[in-house]
Amino acid sequence: MSTSSPKWSRKSARRASGVRNGALAALAAGFVAACGSGGAIDAGIGQPPGQGPINWGPVQTLATNASSVTPPAATIDANGLASVLWSQIGMPLPGGGTSAVPLVGVADSSSATTFGAAQAIEQSGSFGAGDQIDDLTARTAVSNTAIWRRRLASNNSTQIGTANREAAGWATENIASRPVGALVQDLAFAVNAAGTRVAVWTEVDVAAGGTRRVQLSFRAGTTGWTPQVAVSGTIEDASEPAVAVDNNGLAMIVWRQGQGGIVKSVSFDTATSSPLGIERQVFTLQADEGRRPQVLALGPNDYLVTWEQRAAGTVDLRATSGTEAAWINPPATVEIGAGAVDQSRLVAGPNASAYAVWRQNAAIHFARYTAAGGIWSTARQVNSGQAGTSAEPRVAVDGNGNAIFVWLQTPAGGGADDLFYATFTASNSDISGAFQLDTETTGAAASPALSVAANGAAVVAWLQDVGGQSNPNVAARVLRP
Repeated sequence: MSTSSPKWSRKSARRASGVRNGALAALAAGFVAACGSGGAIDAGIGQPPGQGPINWGPVQTLATNASSVTPPAATIDANGLASVLWSQIGMPLPGGGTSAVPLVGVADSSSATTFGAAQAIEQSGSFGAGDQIDDLTARTAVSNTAIWRRRLASNNSTQIGTANREAAGWATENIASRPVGALVQDLAFAVNAAGTRVAVWTEVDVAAGGTRRVQLSFRAGTTGWTPQVAVSGTIEDASEPAVAVDNNGLAMIVWRQGQGGIVKSVSFDTATSSPLGIERQVFTLQADEGRRPQVLALGPNDYLVTWEQRAAGTVDLRATSGTEAAWINPPATVEIGAGAVDQSRLVAGPNASAYAVWRQNAAIHFARYTAAGGIWSTARQVNSGQAGTSAEPRVAVDGNGNAIFVWLQTPAGGGADDLFYATFTASNSDISGAFQLDTETTGAAASPALSVAANGAAVVAWLQDVGGQSNPNVAARVLRP
């Protein structure tokens, strides 16, 4: 491709601008280690770009022109093992050769900023070339772990699989095999510090008249995954489930009920294998559509929920906390500015804190929650001054409360999406400038995944279109503090 093309010039100019901005802040470069996280952010601080770019390792292509490729999942454990997982046809096999069917595989980075060779962690079994892999998600606690669902082309049934990183490598298990007609969707996943893993999904319950119910399975210790159990009511039409599990093994499940979008919840005790109490409406006076509920555990039987709530002709971000017995009402409104909220995400920080990130008015915003007093900080824009349209925000937090944000940015004049990042420093509430992560000049970035370890090490992965290819690459970068 000629370097005189408009696309190359536009992307190169933005990249050069990022380099110049970084050079001006060289004395402050690095992801500044904080002394700890505190209370609410001072709304008057504004957005000083106090730190420059952080020292990511080089972009590494983990898969090239990958057929039937899925968005990647990324996770990094306390020992610094960074893992990127994805599925594709042509995944390298442990005994040599490549797969003729889509298989989930992984590339690991143990200590440096480069990855080892990719390798399948599934066996081909009865899989077919037309199988579809969805909802691939990775988490870490005791070790890196992942989950996904496979729709079998041979009979339209569904398998839910999982993998866990062990001393000898990655070990896979089949959580559930669901028959034809059991439409499985919306797989979500949580893990606690003890390694208890909880999976939830929605499934058409033919025996209950065809309604979609939330199903749950879990694995605690070495006992294997339990048989699935329905945890939502028989007359409901459930979707968008999310789950969190505290360190005592008490899980909280939230979901969207029906077309009206009522946000509901129920708790489940993995120690006794039984639901606790009854279903509860999270917002008792909810009168309009709620969507995209998220939940995390702040402590023992202490949970935080966010969701997008339609109200007064727009969509706000709402939040509440509570226990298996009750939610605090009315909920807080995290974002009260003009413009509808979408693409919201919620992640845990240290000391019972949490970070919410979302898109609003084509820009990326975030707010921080501290459990002391139940305070949400004033919402702030992450990418101030950046022209164009932003999408797919991600956030992850280290043990000091420092955060990394990544998102896709469409240039103001149109063209291929780039992948950008910014950082937040907890000790002084600084948000950095926006810096570019991808280096490809001929195609769009898509589907980012991000994970940050307690010591600030991080891994980011994404799909990268490349000129002249029919399929994207899987690309990744690692940060070692």
